[in-house]
Parts: sequence; structure tokens; C-alpha cells
Amino acid sequence: MTSAGGGREALALADSEPFDVILLDLMMPDLNGFEVLARLKADARTENIPVIMISAYDEQSKATQCIEIGAEDYLSKPFNAVLLAARINPALNANAPRNARPSISNNWAWKSKIRKTCCSTSCRRQLSNASTPAKN
Repeated sequence: MTSAGGGREALALADSEPFDVILLDLMMPDLNGFEVLARLKADARTENIPVIMISAYDEQSKATQCIEIGAEDYLSKPFNAVLLAARINPALNANAPRNARPSISNNWAWKSKIRKTCCSTSCRRQLSNASTPAKN
């Protein structure tokens, strides 16, 4: 997992490495998440990377704006491992036929399916502190 300290760094990382998914915080230094998302979706090299927005904002208008710009999903902080996995699974498999999509939403298996993830430093801290869901 790769983390960025701010919006400019996130864009530079996305330009330099192929990521499977980007977890993007709305509140970041230098460029906010809206600006970073818009630039990612406007760039042919990064437009197809699924972006899941993560934010302390729990306002529908902000979530709607993110989806309109091109985010696959929006998750409010604090989040837990089960909710994050449930959001990542469809984002990773959006282009696969529905019956061919692996069901990984109830466990940490998505971590092994992702080669590269980019997220903000605060999101990485929360991921590190999230408890792994119990296996069924």
C-alpha cells in the first residue's frame, strides 16, 4: 500500500505507478479530494483507476459531487474493515461480468487481490487500526 501526504503527491504517484484502486480523502493539504479526483478522471493514464472517496464529511451533497466527478463510491470516516471491503470489491470488479466477480466483501481477501493501492496518510492510519473482520 502506498500513501500520499497531500493531493499533489497523490497525483504524482498515480502518474508514476499503476494502481488497482485509489482511496482518496476529501481533506488533504495543497489540493483537496475534489480537485485530485477531477484531475485523475481527466487524465487518460488514470481515468480508469477506481477511486473510492473517504471523508469525515457525512453530507450527501459532498458524496453526490464525488460520484458526479467520477468516484466509484464514497465512504464516511470512521469506517470499518467490512464496509471498506464491501466498497472495494465492486470497484475492482466493475468491468467484470456479474457472475464472474469474486465475492470478497466479507473478509480481508481483497488485500491479496490488489497489487497497488494509493491512499492518504490519514486513511492509511485508519486502515492500520481497523480490525480484521472475523472469518465465517
